[in-house]
Amino acid sequence: MQMTEKQIHYLDKQKTRNAFHNAAMEYDSVTAMQRDVGDRLLSRLDFVQQEPEVIADIGAGTGVATGKLIRRYPNASVMALDIAQGMLHINKRNNADNPPVCGVADMHNIPLRSESVGMVFSNLAMQWSNDLLQVLNEYQRILSAGGLLHFATFGPQTLNEFKRSWHKIDPQGSHVNQFYSVGDIGDLLIEAGFRDVVVDCEIITLHYPDVVRVMRELKTLGASNRTHGRARMLTGKDKMRQMIAEYENLREDGGVPVTYEVIYGHAWSIR
Repeated sequence: MQMTEKQIHYLDKQKTRNAFHNAAMEYDSVTAMQRDVGDRLLSRLDFVQQEPEVIADIGAGTGVATGKLIRRYPNASVMALDIAQGMLHINKRNNADNPPVCGVADMHNIPLRSESVGMVFSNLAMQWSNDLLQVLNEYQRILSAGGLLHFATFGPQTLNEFKRSWHKIDPQGSHVNQFYSVGDIGDLLIEAGFRDVVVDCEIITLHYPDVVRVMRELKTLGASNRTHGRARMLTGKDKMRQMIAEYENLREDGGVPVTYEVIYGHAWSIR
């Protein structure tokens, strides 16, 4: 695998939980990209012949995809699981007409019975895992025989402009979270015992008026850097200004670019 244990800057789980809890109230105002990816992920279910009785939306957030799963599978019981209680409060409010079963859950240790779920749906959550194999083993555990794992996550080209700009200013620093590649994820799915694994990716580039706007949105999304390897002291204002100047050199006609590598996948549980 390309990411070894020594190379990974491990994500701080408590920081992750707090960031998403604090971002919950404003989250829906800045999630156009996440909604779009969620819709693309949902559309891929058109090619899957399955009518699950129980669906677990893991990393459900404020419930945009949760509600669409409820409407797509009216006979299924849909559970919304998230590490942040604040997200689940908004999820319940957004789906008040037909609320899901909501529960606080860590995807590394899911509080569900083995073989109790027909589909695990996860839109842009798996990238926050320190141990993706453990997460996939948990998905395998809770899925019933013939159950489907259907997901989207970020790949290593995500926030590439930030990485390049920061690297010029602070080559030894850890300013952007690291993500697993398509090959890494495919290998881990097989190691976790999934079959008929399909994984592919696409590059999505958004444009913003300025770098400060990008940083504010990432903070609201809960996607600012939260690695254990990050320096304890705040990044100096001079370095921040230098990074922004470097980033501005990448400006295009539509504004400053932000790249997201989105990895889509599905795989089937075996027993």
